[in-house]
Amino acid sequence: MKIELPQRTVEFVEDQVRSGAFASAEEVVTVALECLRADREFGDFAPGELDALLEEGERSGREQGWHTRDDARRELAKRLSLMRTPSQ
Repeated sequence: MKIELPQRTVEFVEDQVRSGAFASAEEVVTVALECLRADREFGDFAPGELDALLEEGERSGREQGWHTRDDARRELAKRLSLMRTPSQ
């Protein structure tokens, strides 16, 4: 497939490759399209909304004393276990 991009986009892609963040222009475009695909599959979030929600979750976790992903997983497992245990 061959496509033409606006000059502004070409410059951005070239900057990304030149910075070393990507090995090639094809890699930049592939990652960008994968991000678009993920955006479409995970919901219709406003620009920045998902990032804000993730940041809120991380902040909330820190406030609860969870410093790592493992801390959060342990707490979730504990809560799920309590929910599954019949009340006496």
